[in-house]
Amino acid sequence: MDGALLANVKIWTPSNQYLSSGSNFEVFSQLESDNCQVIFQRISDKSVVASTVIALSKGINRIEVPQRVPAAANVIINVEGLRLNITPRRFGATNLTNFRDVGGLPLLDGSNLDRNRYFRSENLSRINQEDIAFFKELGISRIIDLRKDEEKAISPTPTELLNQMTVIESPISSKIAGFEDGLEAILAKKISAITAEDMTEMYLNILDEYSETLIELAQSTIDYQDGATLIHCTAGKDRTGMLVALIQLAHGVEGQYIYHDYLLSNAYRTPYRMESLRPILSQNAIEVENFKPYLSAPLEALDSIFEKLQNLASKVTASE
Repeated sequence: MDGALLANVKIWTPSNQYLSSGSNFEVFSQLESDNCQVIFQRISDKSVVASTVIALSKGINRIEVPQRVPAAANVIINVEGLRLNITPRRFGATNLTNFRDVGGLPLLDGSNLDRNRYFRSENLSRINQEDIAFFKELGISRIIDLRKDEEKAISPTPTELLNQMTVIESPISSKIAGFEDGLEAILAKKISAITAEDMTEMYLNILDEYSETLIELAQSTIDYQDGATLIHCTAGKDRTGMLVALIQLAHGVEGQYIYHDYLLSNAYRTPYRMESLRPILSQNAIEVENFKPYLSAPLEALDSIFEKLQNLASKVTASE
């Protein structure tokens, strides 16, 4: 981000807000200039195919996102030739809470990881026709499903989507606090709480058992050239988070940005999941707060495996 630009422009785009057609964000400009603009660029095959330019006046500007821009776009603030890309990585898919582009992050060589190449999400059981069309517009043609058969049976992916995609099913599982199904154990009151330490143990166990699987999935995803890949599990935070972090590491994404992407699930997914479970658990006199680490992406859990993920990443070859 250019300091001179940021000294003259302030941008309000909350991280938990969808940037979608018809939505708004605010830009405050201290300059009165014909060269102070917001530029929306529509992207196809990594080339700009259309641009919408909105001139900024001095003071607060409320910007409405043009129709048909956000599925594959850049959103750029231009001030006197200095440019800042503020494109969000979270998209407004109708029925998904944790769906986002995992690209756009800074690499160690000074470039950025490609956008519209890798996506992540929770399970896809609730998507509708609009979401399926949205996936196609984003260029998603391949899905990696990391769930067990039992999870797929509870929340099946719509057949219509499966028929249009290359689907890789690679179940990854591990016990949490000694149980295969954490939610089932919670409802049966076999567990009184799940801690960050429990989550850390689960992460370590997954990495011990599935390291080779993760390497193979990361390599095949990086090598895939026929569109974008969507990676998901049930909540899109733990197993998905590990595989995404491995791919990002293989490309050379800086560590702090990998952590940030991983922790976004706590803003996007955790509040929704806690509120959806609260009535069910309350009926059974169970406090949902006792299980917040289980419904979150704990920093401690990623910390515990990060060095191991770095070692695994050295076995994955990133394409140019």
